[in-house]
Amino acid sequence: MEATLLQKYNVAAPRYTSYPTVPYWDHESFSTAKWIEIVSETHAANADEGISLYIHLPYCESLCTYCGCNTRITKNHAVEEPYITALLKEWAMYCDILGSKPKIKELHLGGGTPTFFSAENLGWLIAQILENAALASHAQLSFEAHPANTTFEHLKTLYELGFRRLSLGIQDFDPKVQLMINRFQTPEQVAAVTNQARFIGYNSINFDLIYGLPAQNLEGLKETIKDVIQLNPDRIAYYSYAHVPWLKPGQRHFTEKDLPVGDEKFSLYQKGCAMLIDAGYQDIGMDHFALKSDSLYLASQAKLLHRNFMGYTDQHTHLLIGLGVSSISDGWTAFAQNPKTVEAYLKKINEGIPPIDKGHILTHEDLQNRQHILNMMCRETTVFEYGIPEYVKDRLWPLLKDGLVSFDDKTIKLTQTKLKMEDQKNITRETLCFHCGEDLPKLSYAFDDKKFCCAGCRGVYKILSENNLCNYYQYNNNPGQQFNGESHLEYLDEPNIITQLLDYRHESSSIITFYIPAIHCSSCIWLLEHLYKINPAVFSSRIDFLKKQVTISFNHEEISLRQLVEMLNQIGYEPLISLQDVVKAHSSSVDKALILKIAVAGFLMGNVMLFSFPEYFGLSGLEKQFQYLFGWLNLAFSIPAAFYCGRDYFVSAITSLKHKHINLDTPLALIIAVLFFRTAFEVIFNSGPGFADTLTGLVFLLLMGKWLKQRTYHHISFDRDYRSYFPIAITTLQNGNEKPVSINEIKIGDRIWIRNGELVPADAILMKGDAWMDMSFVTGESEPVHKVLGEIIYAGGRQTTEAIELEVIKPVSQSYLTGLWNNENYKNTVEMETFNDSVAKYFSLGVFIIAFVATGYWLFQDDSHKAWSAFTAVIIVACPCVLALSTPFTLSAILSVFDKKGFYVKNTDAVEELAKCDAIVFDKTGTLTSTENAAITFSGFLENEEKVLIASLIRNSSHPLSRQILKKLNVDKFNSVENYREVVGKGLAAQIDGRSIYAGHLSMLPIAVENISKSGVHIVIDHVYKGYFDVEQQWRPGLKQLMSALSKYKIQLLSGDTDKDLWMLKTIFLNPTKIKFRQSPHEKLNNILELQQSGQKVMMLGDGLNDAGALKQSNFGIAITDNINNFTPGCDAILKGSSINYLPNFAQLSKDGLKIIKRSFAIATAYNGIGIFYAVQGTLYPLVAAVLMPISTITIICFTTFATRIFARKNGLID
Repeated sequence: MEATLLQKYNVAAPRYTSYPTVPYWDHESFSTAKWIEIVSETHAANADEGISLYIHLPYCESLCTYCGCNTRITKNHAVEEPYITALLKEWAMYCDILGSKPKIKELHLGGGTPTFFSAENLGWLIAQILENAALASHAQLSFEAHPANTTFEHLKTLYELGFRRLSLGIQDFDPKVQLMINRFQTPEQVAAVTNQARFIGYNSINFDLIYGLPAQNLEGLKETIKDVIQLNPDRIAYYSYAHVPWLKPGQRHFTEKDLPVGDEKFSLYQKGCAMLIDAGYQDIGMDHFALKSDSLYLASQAKLLHRNFMGYTDQHTHLLIGLGVSSISDGWTAFAQNPKTVEAYLKKINEGIPPIDKGHILTHEDLQNRQHILNMMCRETTVFEYGIPEYVKDRLWPLLKDGLVSFDDKTIKLTQTKLKMEDQKNITRETLCFHCGEDLPKLSYAFDDKKFCCAGCRGVYKILSENNLCNYYQYNNNPGQQFNGESHLEYLDEPNIITQLLDYRHESSSIITFYIPAIHCSSCIWLLEHLYKINPAVFSSRIDFLKKQVTISFNHEEISLRQLVEMLNQIGYEPLISLQDVVKAHSSSVDKALILKIAVAGFLMGNVMLFSFPEYFGLSGLEKQFQYLFGWLNLAFSIPAAFYCGRDYFVSAITSLKHKHINLDTPLALIIAVLFFRTAFEVIFNSGPGFADTLTGLVFLLLMGKWLKQRTYHHISFDRDYRSYFPIAITTLQNGNEKPVSINEIKIGDRIWIRNGELVPADAILMKGDAWMDMSFVTGESEPVHKVLGEIIYAGGRQTTEAIELEVIKPVSQSYLTGLWNNENYKNTVEMETFNDSVAKYFSLGVFIIAFVATGYWLFQDDSHKAWSAFTAVIIVACPCVLALSTPFTLSAILSVFDKKGFYVKNTDAVEELAKCDAIVFDKTGTLTSTENAAITFSGFLENEEKVLIASLIRNSSHPLSRQILKKLNVDKFNSVENYREVVGKGLAAQIDGRSIYAGHLSMLPIAVENISKSGVHIVIDHVYKGYFDVEQQWRPGLKQLMSALSKYKIQLLSGDTDKDLWMLKTIFLNPTKIKFRQSPHEKLNNILELQQSGQKVMMLGDGLNDAGALKQSNFGIAITDNINNFTPGCDAILKGSSINYLPNFAQLSKDGLKIIKRSFAIATAYNGIGIFYAVQGTLYPLVAAVLMPISTITIICFTTFATRIFARKNGLID
């Protein structure tokens, strides 16, 4: 083809998988009811012909960046069964619409990656599909597969169900191309799958190849096609890569500079076509090649070739039904598309109607144009029965002049059929963007005498400029290179990935937690907590220093998730987000870059020591000849030691100084710089050997100390998040039965039952019920949020009305729940965890003063060697870290002991509050008593139907009495409730089957009842009193001994019940215990306030239901749990009911913890004093000081750990 023609027609063009194309379809004017009518009519008119069925399976384990399909990236295979269940529900809907049992002429599994699904689940899906359908005599069943995960079981299972065609996505075998597109399979893997399929009996093997991919070149493509030809597939699809990064953000992983364009891309196409034709393949349609024995070639020769959304086929039908996310259906006179996200798709399925998102009903003109386009794509010619319209001829004349088509009055024919390029115009570039270093297009953006490639780069620069952060450009010698690294972030525009990453999303607000390895000092915290000053769309940001995490609340309508991450990158805090495994908890304990630096530093230190041996053992005459050479070699090794391995110290120090702040890294960076330049001076001027051994050894030991600290922090975090758990239970629905399980046993796909007042433990989809969620635990906003069926409910939400059924879509993150619990106190936590940086302002200044005074003294004594040793040793040996580590390590060790005994305390601050308490307030019901084995009797009479009504009502309540009464009723069916209302601890009411039901306290009855004074749960149905349940609760064992052990505390009992148990309580409590009955939640809170105003530090124990206010007001609130979900954010701890007798032991260990902290402070202070004493004398060699610094940290860690275990054993909490 002539170059001028190629340049002329190298423009963007639509790919006609339909006419009109999908972007012209709409939501508003298209009616689902009309679509159902069209499907029914089309099938009725063409029932004998059969239907085509496409099933979209969207899941993939990794993102192929070139891909234009609708996918969901996950490695969690628990999504398989729920998705297949939804597909089968959709198929059942269509079977009802079709009326008669449909005959399937063509069935294709696409994706996504169909072989993501197990062979067993695929077999289940197809078997259920075929159970409600018949197969045509020559039906074609085919599926797409990834060669890397297709097993023999996949092939065999589907073959036995009638599949005979396999389509393998190869794209390119070139490793460079595979790396760019993130899709990997070897020729050997493809050969193995191909041979297995032929062995089993598949008669059609299809390979997919793509030309125009990033990094693709002619030589690599030739090798790929050679390998493909050797495997002799029956047909080959040879597609043009369509670069549409504005539609598919994954394609922004590479730029247009990486793509072959124009002549280069066309040569790839031509070479591929030529090689395939030379190998005996026949050119079919626009982009297919087939052997002469293949049915596609035979259909082409017989003029029966057809193209639909599944590609070229010889099985033409007038009705194509698409099942699954984003699938497109074709009723010949109308198109319809399903929702593009799994969540929206499931929501529609649960509504019981075909999940149609948008569509288009074809006009008479649409139908004509569609047929002409199909004719051109399948036969390269088309005939207009009534002549070619003039407006069409006007468009054809330029093509005729260029020799691409010929036409007469009725017929159009293609002449040069190989101009089938769907490419983008090349963008002319001139210079570089000031911000990111990308080439500038012709139309660039200017600001502040600088040019930018896009409005985004200009906007980021303006933000940095307005916030006086433009030193970023001065500090980073190559900011463009750093920004280019963000090209992989465009996958964050994908809705399905956003959904997986977010902690919470409602209306315009979103919350997300990032792991940021760069967080290491108070400067980091200050900057990240002031993100709202850089972009007002950020509402707030809070730091978990120990875990290096930042939780950000932002307005997603004003700043997208991708833009938020890019903003963090630009200020030097790149979040670590894994494309392969999107999770909230990062198990990586140590920065891999740190390990690499330790390895490099160790290598450099070893070599420097080797070349320094002559200095250590005295120089002989021969060795003196090499002294100068060894010095230069040592200097060469010192360069990477100082400026690569020690780079983090310089970065931290510079950042700190920019904020007019001195952190602990500042003196270390200074000493590294001084050692290096002193070494360089001595070596260059041959005045001495320098201090290369001290420098490399110091850097190595500093990095080892940092590694040790990270390992220890990780151990604390891991132990807290994974080896312990919230001692609350969640009700799961298993085969129609309710079963309470521990929160850590919840899995993706589980159905859970959340009652009024209960916490949602993990992100889930609403499957049944009316959800009004209190999200204050997550967002701080107390106004309930309404959720509809199919909508996501985020972890941390609390249901405020009737019970709801949810399906879990994310694993339970106990780390996340703990973080939410600590939201109110996070500032104090940060202050404790960054104590070393707080004291650094004064400690580092003091260290500098001591170092300079000592140096001045020895210089005055004319002893420069000691002056140098004193200066370096003081800076290195003085370390406030040992002071800072005492508190968090001790209290974290105590938390670990508590956890193992079923006492889950929210944070280390709370342990200190527990130690200070001197008064205890107990609730009775659910605290001193247990409802687990309560004796329940009913006074009155209930019909079986009335028992069902009562059970249906109280099933929605999380109160322990409700759950025990539900067991007593023992009904096996429940009715739906409406207008559910509950006053916690008092009563509940609802409308059920048109009848009004009430259960609760006598004082809350909707009618007046005479001659009844008994406490219990009273029942009113349709304003008729039916009787009451009398609940005789069981006292917890060992209460008398417990109260005796707590005798040194001021104790009160505040109960909402009557005084019927007063005699029993007097035998439990010692005088002068104050006991109060009939206490409302407000009165309990006031009692706590009175105690606090009298100077008491109050510990409150309650069930967490109607005690929430009192628990929050107390200095240390404990929610008692008995296998139920009664967690309240206002408490400071959760205690298993069975562990209540350990309460004195817990309190004593918290007091012992304060003793440990004081003693560890004494050890740390002694270390610093002794170290500095010897350092100022110039007798402490700098390298020895570098060894002592991590040893001191280890000493404190060992002391706090062992001391905690000793006290825990003394208190009977460990064996």
